[in-house]
Amino acid sequence: MAERNLELSSRKEACRNKVAANVIRFDLNQILGHFSETASAIKTQFAIADELQGLGKVTEAEYIWRAQIIFLAGALDFYMHELTKFGLCEIYDNKWDETDKYNNIMIPMEVLVKALKGGEEADWFLEYINSYFQAVTMVSNDSIKSQFNLLGINYRNVADKAFYQQ
Repeated sequence: MAERNLELSSRKEACRNKVAANVIRFDLNQILGHFSETASAIKTQFAIADELQGLGKVTEAEYIWRAQIIFLAGALDFYMHELTKFGLCEIYDNKWDETDKYNNIMIPMEVLVKALKGGEEADWFLEYINSYFQAVTMVSNDSIKSQFNLLGINYRNVADKAFYQQ
């Protein structure tokens, strides 16, 4: 019987071709629509969890409830990211008023040079904003306040409208 070679070969690195992904800029109706669709899908899981609880399968129902919380946090995070991209592009396009935080966004020279060489047609700002905020989680109260402040949206007015009770 021939002896097999069981030595590990070295791992190849940086061998994949990088694909330039197009950054999508949704309008406000699309952003709200995506959030609403996701929230509706999450809400339908209550019936399943209630049925499981009724059958005495409380642990299984609790798994669904925990998953709903995680999915809802993900939907909110997506919503806030898309709202941030939309709002910052609206400010950049002079459709919304500039804010102090907007005026203090730091843009690396590499990105600025690409923007200047790309001309007015380039989506450099959308691409930069997308990459800048992609690793930022936007589900905490403080992060939402911060994003609203960046966009010039009055947090208190939104909270009062969303949660006002007579």
